[in-house]
Amino acid sequence: MNKSFSGKQPIKKFDEIVLMCNGCFSLVLAVTIFLTNILLVMATRRNPLRFNKVIDKINIASFYLNLLACVFFLPCFGITVILQSLQMTKTTVLFASNPSYLSVTVLLFTQSNVDAALLRTIERSSAFILPHFHRRFMTKNRVLITLLLSESCALTFACLQLTGKNKIVFYTVYIHMFISAPMFVMFILVSITYWNIKTNNRVMNRETLQSAEKLELHRKRASRTSRKYLILVLLLTVPMFLCILPWYILTIIYVTYKDSVETDAAFLAEQFSISFLFFPDLFLPIIKTLRFKEYYNSIKRFRK
Repeated sequence: MNKSFSGKQPIKKFDEIVLMCNGCFSLVLAVTIFLTNILLVMATRRNPLRFNKVIDKINIASFYLNLLACVFFLPCFGITVILQSLQMTKTTVLFASNPSYLSVTVLLFTQSNVDAALLRTIERSSAFILPHFHRRFMTKNRVLITLLLSESCALTFACLQLTGKNKIVFYTVYIHMFISAPMFVMFILVSITYWNIKTNNRVMNRETLQSAEKLELHRKRASRTSRKYLILVLLLTVPMFLCILPWYILTIIYVTYKDSVETDAAFLAEQFSISFLFFPDLFLPIIKTLRFKEYYNSIKRFRK
């Protein structure tokens, strides 16, 4: 996958087209992500009192992380790939033999999306399952400090590849510790929360209901609420998982077979898998705007 282009080994036409298309695509994606997220940031800043909940602070923090990604990685990556297609550079990003700024930042910003999704899942799950814990410990400052610490840990670990650590060991630890484990925790929390909302044992039980009609009404309400929660979680989590999946599979193949796969299909998958990592930065803010009336109304007021 990491093809090295030099004067003695000229770049193939197929590789040149793939690199040029991916570079242009990354630049367009960077501009689109920037416009989408800066609009939401400016709209929410005009109405700070409407976004004073803990979950709102997590969402706004993720908007800022998206802006950092589209400023500090995607433009550099796009330009580098375009120059590589013109045989003016030999820099690689994924599984790079010589780690660079791009190979560090791609891991950092990939992890930032996973961290924000995990923290959002923990906050919502604790709000439904452990409301007393949520009110006491899930404060805005603590949540933001936790997100900052998680990003600091991700940056520190990503920088370890600059120390010359074995690539196989590094990516094996990274893929399981920072991707697989958080995804597994999110799946468990969503499952427990969905079941808790559906049964709704903490709100009222059979003894508090005065009639069979009220019991049936309570069951329907709990079922409807659980479906809404599950649909919302799927809208925010599944697209992110699908965008990470190509890169995740390539990484698993790399750490399993201890080498890159030198085929045109693998090269194409590697190049665009990096760009797809940042698709959640674009459509997740759009989903939030369309799904939550607070964001939608803020955008409408801002446009006026």
